[in-house]
Amino acid sequence: MALEPVPFTRPALPPIEKVVELVRGIWERGVVTNGGPVQSRFERAFVERLAWPSTAVVRNGTAAIQLLLTAVGVGARPDRDEVIVGSFTHAATVQAVRSAGGRAVFADVEDATLTADPVIVDRLVTPRTAALLVTHPFGFAADVEGLERVSRLHGIPLVFDAAAAVGVDWRGRPLSWAGDGSAFSFHATKLLCAVEAGAVSSRHYDVIERVRRLRNFGMGEWEADPAGTNGKADEFVSAVGLVALDHLDEEIAARKRHIESYSALLDEPWVMPLIQRADATSNAAAFAVRLRTTDGRPLAVDVSRALGGEGIESRRYFAGRFAVASQPTDAPTPLADRARDDVLCLPLWGSMPDSTVARVAHAVRRAANGV
Repeated sequence: MALEPVPFTRPALPPIEKVVELVRGIWERGVVTNGGPVQSRFERAFVERLAWPSTAVVRNGTAAIQLLLTAVGVGARPDRDEVIVGSFTHAATVQAVRSAGGRAVFADVEDATLTADPVIVDRLVTPRTAALLVTHPFGFAADVEGLERVSRLHGIPLVFDAAAAVGVDWRGRPLSWAGDGSAFSFHATKLLCAVEAGAVSSRHYDVIERVRRLRNFGMGEWEADPAGTNGKADEFVSAVGLVALDHLDEEIAARKRHIESYSALLDEPWVMPLIQRADATSNAAAFAVRLRTTDGRPLAVDVSRALGGEGIESRRYFAGRFAVASQPTDAPTPLADRARDDVLCLPLWGSMPDSTVARVAHAVRRAANGV
């Protein structure tokens, strides 16, 4: 009998009864978007429950990056259009830079964390640099302290693509306090699922106030900011996200248990799990591994294909340079290129059965042994 397919993830949907209770109130009020009371509660909940600084909810994670970049000045001056971006990242990061009126300049990464190397970022700063945009890939924290030094030295805003970093603390404080702002995603594939939404959080209240104006077409009392867009989240996704926030800790705990099982079952020299840096906590957003033989051959492509043949979905999220990202002037990024060849994310979600973890791990071993 054929085995059931294994999806890459399942959305961490909260209890439907609690969502329906909020939706009923939305229906009765007749306020479904444009900054309704549920969205306001969702925004306050990040501050009250997760100790984030000021937060604005927006339509998705890509919009969050775009609005944050615009709020810190990207696109305001044609002679300052460069945004230095960590080169191991999703296409959406670069697309958001372009949407904000910037041009991405790629910085290579630290080999251990796959986050932008502050030394390389510093070398890439020019008079055209408008901002630094660094990704925390899979929720693995960047070198915040080193990057903040670069930001202060040059007087350039530092913002983070923190799409997968909800629930990560850095030196005893939420990662959302780092730099000049962070953009988060609450997509169905993320730890905190609001179906499709995102948020910007910043310790600078003026940044959040500008994001709030920009997300509503840039509308002021008598005129609109031309950099504005329709970046609003509606009351329904806010309701899902607000209830899901109550269950965030249990989702993280369940995923951590699965990662421990994966790590034990895949304790092999050709499997190198990515690990969080010492001064940050893990949110178990993904089980990302580097697969490479002891003689240096990358395995991720072959293993991913073999898993697919067994009905198991895996992801090579940042594989290959996306067409939107390629520029003839890009500096070499050998460490990021190497990571694209050997990083693979295995199936993971909180309610995932232990038997599925074992099935995936055994399939990975079979695939690697067959290469």
